[in-house]
Amino acid sequence: MKILALGAHPDDIEIFMFGTLAAYAAQGAELTFAAAGAADPAGDGEPARRRRG
Repeated sequence: MKILALGAHPDDIEIFMFGTLAAYAAQGAELTFAAAGAADPAGDGEPARRRRG
């Protein structure tokens, strides 16, 4: 099973959906996270990095 979790800001997914996503991961699901507001999270002109989990 593949799960796509969408969030408005970096860390929203981890903070608000952790329990649900942990349950899917325990069942062997492939998780992909995407945050809409992650283009410049630090405000320093550097693009966001991809995170693998």
